[in-house]
This record gives sequence, C-alpha cells and structure tokens, in this order.
Amino acid sequence: MPDFEYRVIDPDGKMQVGVSVVADESACMEALRAKGFQIVDLRPAVAPEEVLPAGARRIRFAFEPFGVPQQSLVFFTRQFATTLTAGLPLLRALGTLLQQSSSQRLRRILTDVSTTIQQGTSLHDALARHKGTFNDLYLSMVRVGEASGSLDVTVRRLADVMEKDMALRRKVRSAMAYPIFVLAFSCFLVYALVAFLLPQFRPIFEGAGLNIRRDYPITQFLIDLSDLVTNPYVVGGVATLFVAMVVAYRLLGRTSAGRFAIDSAKFYFPFAHDMIQKAAIARFCRTFGVLIKSGVPLLESLHHVAGAAGNEMVSRSIMRVSRNIRGGSRISTTLAKIALFPPLLVQMVTVGEETATLDVMFERVAEYYEDELEAAITALTSLLEPAMVIFVGALVCFFVLGVLLPILGISSAYQNQM
Repeated sequence: MPDFEYRVIDPDGKMQVGVSVVADESACMEALRAKGFQIVDLRPAVAPEEVLPAGARRIRFAFEPFGVPQQSLVFFTRQFATTLTAGLPLLRALGTLLQQSSSQRLRRILTDVSTTIQQGTSLHDALARHKGTFNDLYLSMVRVGEASGSLDVTVRRLADVMEKDMALRRKVRSAMAYPIFVLAFSCFLVYALVAFLLPQFRPIFEGAGLNIRRDYPITQFLIDLSDLVTNPYVVGGVATLFVAMVVAYRLLGRTSAGRFAIDSAKFYFPFAHDMIQKAAIARFCRTFGVLIKSGVPLLESLHHVAGAAGNEMVSRSIMRVSRNIRGGSRISTTLAKIALFPPLLVQMVTVGEETATLDVMFERVAEYYEDELEAAITALTSLLEPAMVIFVGALVCFFVLGVLLPILGISSAYQNQM
C-alpha cells in the first residue's frame, strides 16, 4: 500500500502533520474526514507533487492600480467554494485556482497564502496578512468555517453574499449610468454648439444690421454664453474649480465626518433616495443573515456588517444598533428607533426573535428588497429615458431658435427691400 503525507486541521483548530498507509488517495481522504479533520494538503510520500505548478509562476501583465478587482475576488471565492465542496485539499485547491486567476496581484497573494499555510499557519491567519484584499467580513467567515470544520459551506455562503452584493452594485450603477451619460453628452453638445458653431453666424447677424439685443433675446443669450465659454480666464477658472472640488471630495472622504456628509448627500439624492435605501437595506440583511447562519456571534456580525456597509451613514446606524444591543436592548426594538430601517424589517425581525429564526427572516427581507430594488430601477429607467430625450431635444430646439430666428429676420428685411 502507498504512503500519503497529510497536513490537516483538527477539530480544535490545530495543524497536524502525519503519514497514512491506505489503499489509495480517496480512502485516505475519507479516513481523515471521518476523524473530523479539515484536509489542508495530501500527497504521495514517495513522489511529492508541487503545490504550485510551474504554470502558476508565469508572469502575466495586468494593470491593477486599485488592488484586486472585485470581480476577480468574487470569482475566486466561488471557485474556491466549489473546489472545497468537491473534496480537494486546501493547498491543491489554492494551486488550481492560482492558475485560473486573471489578476496578477491576486496570484501573488495566493502564492503567499499557500506558502504561509505550508509553514503551519491557518487559512484565516494567512489571508489576514492581506487585509487590503480580504476584509473583516471575509476573514471572520473563514475563521468560523475553520473552527466549525465546515469551511466549504461557509465559503459557499460567503461567495453567495459577495455575488449578491456585486449584483446590487451593478443594478444601481446601471440605473445611474444612462442619465449621467446623457447629461455629460448634453454639456458637451451645448459647449460645441455655443463655442464653435454660433461664432460662425455672429458676423452675419452683425453685418445685417439687426438689433439682436432688442429683437432676439434667445440669440443674445447664446452670444453672451459664447463669449463666456470662449474666455480663457473663465475656462481656466472653471477647470481650477473642478480640480479643487475633486481634491476637496477626496480629502473629505478620508475623514469620518466628511464621509458621513458625502454619504448622507448620496442617500438623500433626488429621484434616487428610494433606490439607494432599498439597496442599503438589502445588502445589510443579506450579509447579516448569512453571518448569523454561519455561526458568527451577533455583536461581531454587526461589527463586520457595519465595516462592509460602504456607506458611513448606514455604518453609524448599524453601530448604534450594536451599542444598544450591548446595553441589553432587543435588536427589533433598536431597529424601530432608527429611521433608516423600514417597518417591514422591524416586523420580520420581531417574528425572527420570537421564533428563533432570525437568520431566515433577514434573508427573506433581503430577497424582498432586492426585488423591490429591481422594480424601482426599472421604473426609474422607464421615466428617465423619455425625460432625457425631451431634455436633449429642448436644448437643440433652443439653439436652433436662437440661430434660425435672426436668419428669418434677415430674409424678411431683404424681401421688404425688394
């Protein structure tokens, strides 16, 4: 019978290394799992296989100035859960996924994680070396999965949360992308017409002897606007103001008070308040429900959800809930006191507390508000599309009137002279 070297995590969370003499690799894996071990690495004792194949060390060019892309991290987490569920040892799963990742930065991180695990460190501690990529929510669920011996189940739930969160972000961005594009295009169109096209007609109007200021106020407004946007001092001042606003926004975003002010403004933005609130509630309920279901303590779950909220206003509201619960209040009572959380959520949480199904209730509320968010986005898009068409049409019509009316006046004056 062949010998197999193994590295496992026992039910107490400690790393163990040993050699097993069994018929084949499958029998060895079954025997280790029967003892409650989480398999980290398993390989033949005679011919050890490389944890990281040569192909995994290939250098691929990737421009990632802002760290690991969220999509790459979500894809890795889903594939990681799949490989663990399929029964692959931890290091072999990491080595396989390392080759498949399109992110060069993530490949370097996984290489370091694999090396650290081989030295006897747990997966949680190895991932904690890269907190810029793996946040507290990620690390907490991995730690709970390792401690409970159900890492595959916990990582699968984590992948579900990340995929739902990314889907919510995409929905909100898709709803805002169209009006932002139309607004930017309208500004560019107005600038091009006023700065480049209108000056071509101005000598004609002046040469015809028309009293533009008295008879054609629309045309006079466009001429004044043309003088303004072609003035280099004005253009320079606007550009400087824009840069100053961007810098001020970045500087404010580095402070807690600044982030709170910015996120509060986003939260109450006209036409988007309802949509942003539904997205925040859905994200909070989905993440909190999965954390509770995975066995993370209530207060620790609230702490991680607050850190991953992505909105300072929502984070402060969640931390207020945490403080009140620590003081002895029920979670439903605390939620009812905060305007951010709707009555439906409070009612469902009350039922969850009474029936000991808090995790189920949070997941149901998350599903409800995800559906509501999709309906709100559909309604907003259906209203914005015709509104944007009318807006652009009105701009073009305004410019055409400003140019066409003086031309018609010149034509009338010429016919009268004949």
